[in-house]
Amino acid sequence: MTAQMKNKVKIDDFLTLIYWIKTFQLMDGKRFDHQNLLDQAETYKLKNTPLDTQIHHIDDLMIDAFQIYHKLKETEEHVQEMMDHIQFPFLNKEMMINETKKYQKIFEDLIENYKYDDPEIRGIQMDILQEKMKNSISVENYEESAKIRDLIKELNY
Repeated sequence: MTAQMKNKVKIDDFLTLIYWIKTFQLMDGKRFDHQNLLDQAETYKLKNTPLDTQIHHIDDLMIDAFQIYHKLKETEEHVQEMMDHIQFPFLNKEMMINETKKYQKIFEDLIENYKYDDPEIRGIQMDILQEKMKNSISVENYEESAKIRDLIKELNY
C-alpha cells in the first residue's frame, strides 16, 4: 500500500491552526506575517471550500506552527497541573486540554499528509515521522510502521 499525499486542507482545521499562530505571535510581541493567507482562508470559510496547498504556499506557516506545537508538547504536563490551580472565567481545564489536543492533531495531520518545498519544514517533517515510526516499532505496531515508512519514502523526493 502506497501512501498518498493530500493537497486540500479542511478550512475549519486550517483556520484553527492559523488562529493559534496569530494568537501566539501577538502574545509574544512578534509580527504576524500570514495575514494575507488568513484573509484568503476566511473567504474560503464563507464558501466552506477547502484550502488547496498547491495554490497557497503554507511552508512558512507550518514552520511557525511547529514552534507552537513544540512548545505545547514540552509544556503539556505543566499546563495540566497549572490549570488545576488557576481558574479562568471563560476557560476551564477540560476545554484548554481539548483545544490543545485539537491543535496538535491538526498540525500532525498536516505534517504527515502534505508535501513541502522548504528544507526547514521538510526536515521537521522527517524528524516527526521518524520519531513516530520509532514509537510504533517499539510497541510492535508494524502495520503503522510500514505506513509511516511508505510516507517517508514518498517524501524523499
